[in-house]
Amino acid sequence: MRYLASVAAILALSVAAIGLISIASPPEGIEGQSVWDKWLYAYRLVIELSRSGINVSEHLELLNQSLHYIEIGDYDKASRILDQVIPELENDYIALGSYAFQENVRKYSIVAALLSLPPLFYYLFPRAYLEVWYRLKRNWIVVSRDEPGQ
Repeated sequence: MRYLASVAAILALSVAAIGLISIASPPEGIEGQSVWDKWLYAYRLVIELSRSGINVSEHLELLNQSLHYIEIGDYDKASRILDQVIPELENDYIALGSYAFQENVRKYSIVAALLSLPPLFYYLFPRAYLEVWYRLKRNWIVVSRDEPGQ
């Protein structure tokens, strides 16, 4: 469910970003331009992390807030939010390599376990079946049929 919320937030943020890029020019002045550049950098990091499967919903909410402050011209609040978000995103991006490695190990371990089931079944099932059969039949008494009277 969180994944769907994250995807929906990314889509909403993308639509807002595309709208801002195509309709509005970057904010006026040096301060507005630097905040806009920070926001675009953070947005690129969010997209990369999201593509790799990392949950970025909290970061998206903060980016939405900063985008709102950029739209209304309050660059100080937007810059403070971006200064808080960008280091977290960069740390997540640095940890992305180990996360991807762990995900690959998990994925291929599951595949290896599933692929080993048929040979294990082929090897172990007849032995287990015979063991159970021997244990169930060991108390049976064999009567010879050589004597016709009995």
